[in-house]
Amino acid sequence: MAERRSVIFLVTTMHEDIRALYISDAYIAKNPDLHEPDSPWKISVLKPLIDAFAHAHQSEMVTVLDVGGGAGVILSKLAQHLEHAHGKKVVKYCLDLSPGMLVAQKKNNPDAVKILERDIADTGLGEKEVDLILMIDVLEHVKDPVLVLREIRRIASWAVLKVPLEDTFYYRSMDWVTRGRFRARLIEEIGHVNVYDTKRLLELLERELGSVCLWSYTNVYRYLLGTPQRLPDRVLNLLGLMTYRVSPGVAARLWSDYLVALVRSA
Repeated sequence: MAERRSVIFLVTTMHEDIRALYISDAYIAKNPDLHEPDSPWKISVLKPLIDAFAHAHQSEMVTVLDVGGGAGVILSKLAQHLEHAHGKKVVKYCLDLSPGMLVAQKKNNPDAVKILERDIADTGLGEKEVDLILMIDVLEHVKDPVLVLREIRRIASWAVLKVPLEDTFYYRSMDWVTRGRFRARLIEEIGHVNVYDTKRLLELLERELGSVCLWSYTNVYRYLLGTPQRLPDRVLNLLGLMTYRVSPGVAARLWSDYLVALVRSA
């Protein structure tokens, strides 16, 4: 029991100190590629949501704020897509707590007009200053999701989010088997302090942000099977892919997937 209590204390402490992981650039030290190799896949699953936004947004000018955008490749490529496929003129903003990540964002987006070293819960931006906000793999990292979503609702008209679903049978089982160390490692190495399932996430978005106009799972298993993997991970993703073909929702509850959503803020 003492070991279990110590793990719980470790997780709680990590949750409280999560900002330091980014402000100190320790996150970059732990994840030096800033997940850039995954960017083409992420862009492919986000484009349908961007297309839906572009059809709904009548103005030719679009102000896009990328939050926690890592190397900035996703912002760069999606802005190009808005320009080339929809004839939009994109004004880019970038926001992050990490100075190092903002350097990477600026490198890949030299035309960005605002580079904000701030917390997404307190951006300093004006009401509805932003047309579209990108929150790609960010909501699982923030200390207070409710405050963050309310700030997004204040500053932005639309939001595109991608969020991992980690409140699953597999993740809970692994956490039980390892006596909490599995969860603690997710927090320590990649800063995932919040876990979601489909129902909880959609309810949170509807309650605190606005109307979910479009959402889907990503079938991450198919993507991961095309990357170098250890045998246990390959087996797990094969199981995920087979389950997904029967029911994407069941696969997301059993294993893990990502949910992408386009939300019109209230």
